[in-house]
Amino acid sequence: MKKFLIQITLLSVLLLAGIGFVFLQVDGYDDAYYLRFTSKQQESLVLGTSRAAQGLNPAVLNRELNRNDLYNYAFTIEDSPYGPVYLKSIQRKVKKGGKDGIFLLCVDPWSLSCRTGFPEDSTRFREVGSFIDQTKWVNYRPNGHYLLQSYPKSYYELLVDPGKEICLHDNGWLEISIDMEPDLVARRTVGKASDYRRYNLPKYRYSATRWAYLEKTIQWLKPHGQVFLIRLPVDSLLLAIDDELLPGFGDSVQAVADRNHLPFIDFSQEGDYYTYTDGNHLYSESANELSKNLAMRLKAFIENDETN
Repeated sequence: MKKFLIQITLLSVLLLAGIGFVFLQVDGYDDAYYLRFTSKQQESLVLGTSRAAQGLNPAVLNRELNRNDLYNYAFTIEDSPYGPVYLKSIQRKVKKGGKDGIFLLCVDPWSLSCRTGFPEDSTRFREVGSFIDQTKWVNYRPNGHYLLQSYPKSYYELLVDPGKEICLHDNGWLEISIDMEPDLVARRTVGKASDYRRYNLPKYRYSATRWAYLEKTIQWLKPHGQVFLIRLPVDSLLLAIDDELLPGFGDSVQAVADRNHLPFIDFSQEGDYYTYTDGNHLYSESANELSKNLAMRLKAFIENDETN
């Protein structure tokens, strides 16, 4: 019996060691979210949905701003709209005691709307039960909690080459490498606009609760550093749908900025200057260009704040 128990114990140890080894191999090509839950707590964050996840590169922002602490903690339209779930995850990710960070809150009509018949009931929000809701530990590597509960693929796939189309960088920036032949891009853009108009626009509606949580997020972050509201550019086809969902969106965001005494930087009317993979997400080269342009605008506000 004793020998049997020793064998079982050794087998269990070897099995756990094997699982740990496999989990340590997970990188930015295996999963589009995992690495964000393995990095340390951060002093400065990019926040928002997939537009921000793909659109703002912390490497460029840090270089232009002479910093080293900006990190992209943006996810998707489904999982990180503004609300109690995202706020709790942000609170877990922000370094305790930090006071000199900068926080770029990227906003769009979808991140402040609900796909529910009860737009003011946060218990029915679409992100409830998502991987962001379920992942309570966001600073561990390997993060077994995420991999065991939320990893969307077979573990066998961790042992094979996942390909290079999707790369989540160590700084949280999500880079998508796909064919950018103009006809393909045009078809993807028309298709994305058609999907948004057909499937999203009829189902989403204004949520005062989400707007209230945007302000709660701002107020929670303010003691940790400077907060900025950012609206990223999209193709004109997508912008027209955005404006149909929430007419006057820019004015509403400006009102939030004014109430909370912080800048609102709006790129929505500059969409023609950038290239997109599908009209909705910035291509990597344009993401770097936009990040540089944003940094130049941020500098003016940061320098003005330091002199006052």
